[in-house]
Amino acid sequence: MSLKGKKISAGLKKHFAENGSHWKGRKQTKEHTEKIRLANLGRKRNKATIEKMKIGNKIFFENGGVRGMTGKKHSEESKKKISEMGKTRTDELSNNWKGDNCGKSGMHYWVVKKRGKASEHKCEHCGGQAKHWANKKHDYKRNLEDYMPLCASCHKKYDLKNNIKTAPPEFNRSPQTFNQDKELETLTQSPFI
Repeated sequence: MSLKGKKISAGLKKHFAENGSHWKGRKQTKEHTEKIRLANLGRKRNKATIEKMKIGNKIFFENGGVRGMTGKKHSEESKKKISEMGKTRTDELSNNWKGDNCGKSGMHYWVVKKRGKASEHKCEHCGGQAKHWANKKHDYKRNLEDYMPLCASCHKKYDLKNNIKTAPPEFNRSPQTFNQDKELETLTQSPFI
C-alpha cells in the first residue's frame, strides 16, 4: 500500500515509527472484515485459480501459517545443493555474463580468475616479479594467450612502445614530473622490447 501524496494522521505516523509498517500490530475490526466479505461475495473465480488457492492455503497452513523459509533453516544436504548450483553458474552460464563487452577491468578480472594473479608469475620481458596482466594486441578479447604477465616498468615500456596512452595508475604523473617524449626515447632502446 502506497501512502505517497496522502495526508497521514499523527497517530498513524507514531504507529509507523513504532512498528515499521502500517498494518503490523493492528487487527481488522469485525465491521471491516464484513465489508471485505460482502465485496467478494458475488465474485467468480475460474477453476484453475481456485485450485492454486487451495494448494497455496494447504502449504501455508502445513507450515504453521508461515510462508517460505521464514524461521526455518536449510538442511546440510540442501546447503550443498545450493552451493554446487552456484559453482556451476559461472562465466558463460551466469545471468550477468557480458561476453567481450565487459570492458578492460572486466577482462582483466576474467584473466585473473582463469590464470591467477600476475604476481604469481614471472615477468615475460625481464624475468622479475610480475605485477600486471598486459594485453598483447591491446584489443581486449577473451583469449588467454593474448595476455602476458609483466612487471610495472616493463608494462610501461611495452605500452609506450605501442603508443598506448593509458598506463597503470602508478605511472599517471603530472606533465612536470613525467616527460613522456624523453622517456620514450630512452625506453625504446631497451633490449627487452
